[in-house]
Amino acid sequence: MNRKTVGILSIALVAMLTMTYAVSMTWTSSKISMTAGSASIISLGIYEDCDTTIPFCSHDWNGVVQDQVYEVTVYVRNTGTEAVYLTYLPTDLSFDHDQTRMTTRVYIIEGPATPCQLNPVDRIPLPEKIPTYCDQGFLLTPGKVVKLDIELFVHSLVAGGTWAWDFFIYGCAP
Repeated sequence: MNRKTVGILSIALVAMLTMTYAVSMTWTSSKISMTAGSASIISLGIYEDCDTTIPFCSHDWNGVVQDQVYEVTVYVRNTGTEAVYLTYLPTDLSFDHDQTRMTTRVYIIEGPATPCQLNPVDRIPLPEKIPTYCDQGFLLTPGKVVKLDIELFVHSLVAGGTWAWDFFIYGCAP
């Protein structure tokens, strides 16, 4: 057999094998529905419980007394898709022509376990909001939950008064 005949037979054999293989292939499919949205969502949730199931919307300090400190615990979850720096706006409250004065402070409870941990490792002051800087505060990654203790210190007050104010916790994504 000459080389030309061997070459043609080789090509014919490859073509036959390829056709046999192509005929014996069976395809099947399965469908996955997919969606996509904005990748940049910045949001925080504040909750009463460490499992973040009960939203924390308001708090009644009930009766307060001068020169006393009161505390409430909240849990903050980064419900967005971006890490944020957690801060708060310090509140120096003044009512009744400065006769009633109160101050708020916030501490973050940070430990190696979950926020439900009963014995925290560290209780550190949460950084105050600085409007011109967005890269300062406690870094809270998406989905992470931290425990905050909000303290109310009553400097002085007018007996029989009732006071109301808004308190803000901020998250800023640089």
